[in-house]
Amino acid sequence: MSRRLYIHVGPRKTATSTIQQTLASHDNSVVFYPRVGRGLGGAGQAHGHHGLVHGFFGGNEDRDVLMDLLAAECRETDRDILLSAEIVDKKDIGALAQALLDRLNVAMDVEIIFACREHFSRAASLYNHRARRKKSHDYGLPDQFLAECASELCYAPLVRNLRRTGFAITALNYHPSSDWVERFLAHVGFSGDQMPSISSNLVAFSPKMLVAYLGLKEISSEERRREIRRAFSRIADARAPSGFIFGPDAAEVAEQQFAGDRQFLKDEFGIELVPPPPETRGIGLRIGAEEFADIAAVTEDFGAEGQAVADFASRFVR
Repeated sequence: MSRRLYIHVGPRKTATSTIQQTLASHDNSVVFYPRVGRGLGGAGQAHGHHGLVHGFFGGNEDRDVLMDLLAAECRETDRDILLSAEIVDKKDIGALAQALLDRLNVAMDVEIIFACREHFSRAASLYNHRARRKKSHDYGLPDQFLAECASELCYAPLVRNLRRTGFAITALNYHPSSDWVERFLAHVGFSGDQMPSISSNLVAFSPKMLVAYLGLKEISSEERRREIRRAFSRIADARAPSGFIFGPDAAEVAEQQFAGDRQFLKDEFGIELVPPPPETRGIGLRIGAEEFADIAAVTEDFGAEGQAVADFASRFVR
């Protein structure tokens, strides 16, 4: 049986960072996770091979040096090899794989792996992630985001791009998310007694915290936004699953794209992603009166600017 080169391509908001962190801290006794090419400067990219992807596709004259270093490290092992990065987009990931194979000059099967997360769940998590960034005030509300980014959340374009590599493609169902990382690791060779410790931090904002951060767009001063952002750390229950934060009209429009993409995944890989039933979705991003009171208690220390944030948050009280 030949060795295998796994290339894990994400996508974003499918616990890719947790997988990368777990593999980076492991001892390589099951699958080999190279050090060369890890990181790109961002905290969320410290453990993935983002530097490898950036260096290979960035037109850098040191690209051959980078690939030579990667191949030299991979020659240290006779185990399967795994590379992981989210930032593949429309890049020819097959060219990267072939460049490594040519240097290794050993028989290896290539398997490209990606995860499928239900579209609305992934959309809410991605919106939450972008809204937590320092420039959260630059983003629109969830319905606007969904309208603008629905096509970005579909898997068919990614699959069609990966098909061009000619290598085997495996789609894995992210759901149920409670054991997703373990199932991924099992797929690449970890048995039950080899399963490493997995540390997954819940980083999503609760609806209350999300509304509070979105309210910062009412303040023009970045310095003042930073002050209030720090003050929001006093809010209790700031972290929670993203939930369904989209209104029915926006969801209905997005569903026109998501439904076709779900059928594509079922036809191609036998994966069925089940969206939340309409009756469980609510009416969009909403908070209760007590949650609004938590926000108001923080913003009252910031005068007119704090009042502007509180007035913004009041629009979301159900």
